[in-house]
Amino acid sequence: MKRHSPGEMRRANEQLSCSTLSGLAEAVFFSSNGANAAPTEALYKKAVVLAPGYFGHVDPAHGQIHAQLLAGGVQELRKELGETSSAPLGIFCLTAAPLRFGESAPEIPNLLRRIDALLAQGGNVLLFRQR
Repeated sequence: MKRHSPGEMRRANEQLSCSTLSGLAEAVFFSSNGANAAPTEALYKKAVVLAPGYFGHVDPAHGQIHAQLLAGGVQELRKELGETSSAPLGIFCLTAAPLRFGESAPEIPNLLRRIDALLAQGGNVLLFRQR
């Protein structure tokens, strides 16, 4: 997985988000360490904790709450799996589908704002097309 500068990441994230909204991709994975990958690569043979949500509040206080909840889920799964397994991967799941029936899909800048806020908290993000 290749690492990118912040400007390159922003452009790449926008392109990936557009491909999800336009139907070219079912889902895209945004890594907190800046090394984006196809979801199949990122999730292959890994224990994961998925935290679905809309994540409309992007302020640091809400972001910290989201991160703490996800970290708690990862910690619980780690206890269940034991020390012999690799560490579970925590992922925020965000849909590119409209929030309510009949509404339009979220705009790219709105999605990127939410993705960036979750990434800033150290979280991984899975953006997918369907609910």
